[in-house]
Amino acid sequence: MREVFAALGMELYFEKYRAEILELEKIYKTIGDGRFIQVFFDRKNFARCSYAAKPFGHFQEIKIASDEKEHATSDMTEIIDVLRKNPEKVKATDDFLCCAVASKDIMLDPCSGIEIYSYHNGDEEAYQRFIKRLNGLLRKIRQEYQLDHGLSWQEMKYDYTEFLVGIA
Repeated sequence: MREVFAALGMELYFEKYRAEILELEKIYKTIGDGRFIQVFFDRKNFARCSYAAKPFGHFQEIKIASDEKEHATSDMTEIIDVLRKNPEKVKATDDFLCCAVASKDIMLDPCSGIEIYSYHNGDEEAYQRFIKRLNGLLRKIRQEYQLDHGLSWQEMKYDYTEFLVGIA
């Protein structure tokens, strides 16, 4: 964890809050570290929300061979149909992923028909207590950082604490 703070130029804060950070790290290891999100789409919404991507979500077109010629597409419904019927026709040279964009107007609209379920493989109550403590510590670090650098919330170029939550 020290390396993450150092990479963000915040090693001073790691040292100051070292005991709390290490305690949180210890707690995290005891509660189960897996989270899983399962999303169910109908075909229409899947086509509207998804695209083919390289690892980390960067857009990518996938080559598909047909009887006439090869063509490239990022349409995941087409790619999945070909994979289901003729997988050898998908000419992906690298790994590719199916990404879904969580847009308010489709995926996050409760009337869209899309169903989202979240699972945690450990003690959910302990996990929520951990998140509450983590957020409290990160809020404290953010406020101190703002004071130390004379920044208002709006002046902060990037909220590093959100990044730190993401890797915790």
